[in-house]
Parts: sequence; structure tokens; C-alpha cells
Amino acid sequence: MSIYLEFFLVFVSIGLFCFGGGYVIIPLIQQEVVNRGWMLPEEFINIIAVSESTPGPLAVNAATYVGFKLSGLTGAFVCTLSLILPAFFLALTIGEIWNTDKGKAFFKRIMVGIKPVVTGLIFAAAVSLMQTIWIVPSYSYYTISWSGVFLALAAYIGIRRFALHPVFIILVGAIFGVLCI
Repeated sequence: MSIYLEFFLVFVSIGLFCFGGGYVIIPLIQQEVVNRGWMLPEEFINIIAVSESTPGPLAVNAATYVGFKLSGLTGAFVCTLSLILPAFFLALTIGEIWNTDKGKAFFKRIMVGIKPVVTGLIFAAAVSLMQTIWIVPSYSYYTISWSGVFLALAAYIGIRRFALHPVFIILVGAIFGVLCI
């Protein structure tokens, strides 16, 4: 099978389940990319960092980065297009159904079930990312990256307690990484 056909099939299937935004499908992208041997978990974390730091939707940026890393501009194009096609067609279909009274009631009931699941998927993505960042292989054992733990907690406190802008927090993290780690 051609790598581009494989990209297409993987990212179209991921795009079909893009309810709740990019954070929800990060575990799907991670599972596909890592299980297929396209990237190591540590490389995937870099994709999330770059995708979160650049303009645009997280999932689209991640798909573009995966495609580019694996197969240049053509790979980036195929992965990106494949990810957004299902959302485009679903939005057209749902938009037409939503305009009816029965459609609105139906989708409200669906959302009652999807919202908690989306929350769980986002939590799963966060836990997976924390494990990869905080638990570092060191010779024959694993150690905790205390700088990673500190930065994550500082970012959390900065957003929740002091309402700092995420861009500011990302810049501070980048500077900290350059200067201290």
C-alpha cells in the first residue's frame, strides 16, 4: 500500500471522530502514529508542542506536521486534507439536519452523551502526554523530570489562578527550556 493511501485512510478515520476539537483526537493520532512505527512517543510530544505553539487548529497542525515529517510537502498535504474532509462533509450534513426542530432535539440528546466522553478523551490525552514528558528513561530505570512537573504546574497555576494568556505561558516555557534545561 502506498504511504499516501495509508495517510489518507488513517487521517480520514481520525477526522470522522473529531467531536470536541483537536484535544480529543490527540490520543487517536498518537496511537496511530506511534503504533505504526512512524514516530516514537517522544517525537510525537514534539509535534504537540509545535502544533500548540503555531497558529491554527491543534489537530490540523499535528496532521500537517506528521505528514511533513514522514513525507515532505506531499505528505503534509495528504494528511491535512484527509483529516479535514470528514469534518467538512459532516458539518454540511449536520447543518442541514440542525435546521429542523427534530434535528435540534436529536443533536441535543447526542451531546448529552458526547460531552462527558470528550472530557474523558481530553483527560486521557493529558495523562498520556504527562507520562511521556514527566517519566524519563535513564539507563536501566526511569526517573521523574522535575523540571517538566514544575513547568506543567506553573502553567496550570498561571492559567487558573492568574488568568495568564496561554501564549505568554508558552513563551516563558520556551525561554525556561533554552536557559535552564
